[in-house]
Formats: sequence, structure tokens, C-alpha cells
Amino acid sequence: MPTHYIGRKGPQAFLANRVKMFPIEIVARKIATGSYLRRNPNVSEGETLNPLVWEFFLKDDASGNIVVADVIDNDSWRIWPYGEKAQMRDKQVFRDAQNPGPKELARIKANYEWVARATDKFLRD
Repeated sequence: MPTHYIGRKGPQAFLANRVKMFPIEIVARKIATGSYLRRNPNVSEGETLNPLVWEFFLKDDASGNIVVADVIDNDSWRIWPYGEKAQMRDKQVFRDAQNPGPKELARIKANYEWVARATDKFLRD
């Protein structure tokens, strides 16, 4: 299947063809959390969704939504190792830290480093 990816330019860069994005977001949910709970008030947070729930959303730049292309990082997925919210590694850790001090910032940094190590496996040629 053709992709926009051409090749690596260095340890932290790659070369890709310019693409025109379709403003569609696809969300695969295994655990109930976030906006899913607002749309499904009868479901409890952390509940396992079996079978996997697929949601499709139209993104609208005019409404302030950001359209991105195939990014895998703390901002594009929910990361709960072993399905345990207490081990959360995603962007919600930053959002939940209302006035982050050194301790909270160290946790956020450690989480982002964990994700960088995990996603590095995707980039190995």
C-alpha cells in the first residue's frame, strides 16, 4: 500500500511527500474513558469495551480542531499499561496537573520518555 513516507533523514527526522488530509478522526476504544463517557452516560469509566468500539469523527479546523497526519505519541492515543488508569502515560497526565510543580513535571517527563522508548521500536528499519 503506498504511503507518504519516503525514508529517514536522521535519528529524529524523516522525509515524506506532501499530503492532503481528509478531516476524519478514527478512534478505537478498548476502555471507556473521556468523551465516550459523555456520549454514553450509562457506561462506567474504565469499563472494558468488548468488542472494541470504533468511532468516526469529522474534524473541523474552523471549530479549532487540529488535523494531524499519522502521529503516534502521547497526544494521539491513550496509554494505560495493563489497562490500569493509575499507570497512565498519555497526555491526560499533563491535563490533570493543574499547577504542575517539579514533582508533576518529572512524572510527565518520565512518561514522555517511556513513550519515546516504546515508539522507537516502530522506527527501526
